[in-house]
Amino acid sequence: MIACSGPPFHPRMTLIAAAWRTCVPQGREADFRSKAQGSRVREEIFGPVAPIMRFSDEDDVVARANDTEHGLAAYLYTRDMQRGLQMGERLEFGMIGLNRGMMSDPAAPFGGVKQSGLGREGAHDGLMEFLETQYFSAEW
Repeated sequence: MIACSGPPFHPRMTLIAAAWRTCVPQGREADFRSKAQGSRVREEIFGPVAPIMRFSDEDDVVARANDTEHGLAAYLYTRDMQRGLQMGERLEFGMIGLNRGMMSDPAAPFGGVKQSGLGREGAHDGLMEFLETQYFSAEW
C-alpha cells in the first residue's frame, strides 16, 4: 500500500504534477540492503525522490549513505547544527545541504565524488580547472 498526499490522481493530471505528489510506501519496510531493493537508494535518481528508512544509530546512517558508488549531493536536516556539521564531515559526497533543500550558489563549487564526477564547476575551484600549475625549481 502507498499513502499519498495531495488531490487524487486525475486522468488529465500531467506527469510532472503527478511526480510532485508525496508518496510513502506503507506496511512492511523494504530491505534496501538486498540487491533488488537496494538500487532504489544506491543509484543517482535525478528527481524528487527521498527514501525513508529506519536506522539504529548515526553510524548506521553514515554507512548506508556512503554505501554507493555515487556521491553528488547529500542532505541533512537537524535541530542541532553542530551534530549536522559532524555528520556531514563523515559523508562521502561532493556537496552537503544542511537544513536546506536548495544548495546551488554561483559562489560555491559544484561537483561530486566517486562516480559522480571529478573536479568542480563554478566559484574559485571551478576556475582552477582551466589553469595549469607550473613549478619552478632554482638555485640562487
